[in-house]
Amino acid sequence: MPTYTNNSSGALKVVNFLGVEEMVLPGNNVQIDHYFDNDDFTLALDTPYYNRVVNRQIVTLSGTATEIDIGITTDYITVLKITDTVTVYCQSTDNTPPELNEWVAADPIIQIPAKRKFNKLALIGSGTCEVIEYNT
Repeated sequence: MPTYTNNSSGALKVVNFLGVEEMVLPGNNVQIDHYFDNDDFTLALDTPYYNRVVNRQIVTLSGTATEIDIGITTDYITVLKITDTVTVYCQSTDNTPPELNEWVAADPIIQIPAKRKFNKLALIGSGTCEVIEYNT
């Protein structure tokens, strides 16, 4: 989310990083959600950096169900299998069928839409996987 300075002689309207239209006076800064090329604005700061990765964790399974918390505003989750077998459920092992059943090397990655649909993943298996939460 870069920060730009209005280097023109007049007030200019832009949509800020919250999606709200804002009037930016000459010499003032505004934080927006994208980079752009505009002669009336100068890039003042690259920070805060945009990073769509919300959380990343390695999960090692030992045969019993392991639940991991998922942010309610997470847009989607990517699960990468690292070793052995992994079965993935949204919210609970009672939520059948699973998103992925006894995952093996032929299925190295899945992506699950998540936003406000669930706040936990339940994982069973004897393997290790990496769970990555993303926002768009």
